[in-house]
Amino acid sequence: YKVQQIPMSPMIIQHTMDISHNNALAFTLKDEHGTTFSLGQNYTEWSGVSGGGNLRQYTATSAYMLEKMISANKRDTIRMTYTQASIPTHPAAFFESCTITDQPDIVIPGCTSPNSNGPNYVAYNNAQGVGEQQLQTIYFKNGKVDFELYSSARTDITSIKALQDIKVSTYNYALKAYEVQKTIKFYQTYFGSSGS
Repeated sequence: YKVQQIPMSPMIIQHTMDISHNNALAFTLKDEHGTTFSLGQNYTEWSGVSGGGNLRQYTATSAYMLEKMISANKRDTIRMTYTQASIPTHPAAFFESCTITDQPDIVIPGCTSPNSNGPNYVAYNNAQGVGEQQLQTIYFKNGKVDFELYSSARTDITSIKALQDIKVSTYNYALKAYEVQKTIKFYQTYFGSSGS
């Protein structure tokens, strides 16, 4: 029998900690082809968490945004920029905790009397909000793609703006400016007649 080797695709992952930004983490990945990916250098998403009792309130990083892809020969680079949208707490972020003490007061053979204290219901907010990063621009060699939002916020979700259009542009070296080649428009609407 001939020996069959299992293909190996090594990936190098490096992390850096920025002390000036509250010990924020960022990551650099390099795949088996030598392509480099940068994540979280400038953009991350976060979720606020708060709890009842002894749980404290804090903000946790929930995503490291892909910001740059560099080819192995360094000739091609794709770069992304984002716009932060702070999403307020929604009703779905609230939940209820119910503590039931299962230690009985009286134990009688064949019959157990539950603890007289009964269940303890506590409703609390699981999230203080979310810091979401919305894709703003993708830059690539000789062009870019812009994601443009409506100027006014939606009426059903506070402070959230809908996507208005996507514009694909090429760079004109003679004019030293980007020229729009194609625009894809989006229209927002609402369920129901009240607009909310």
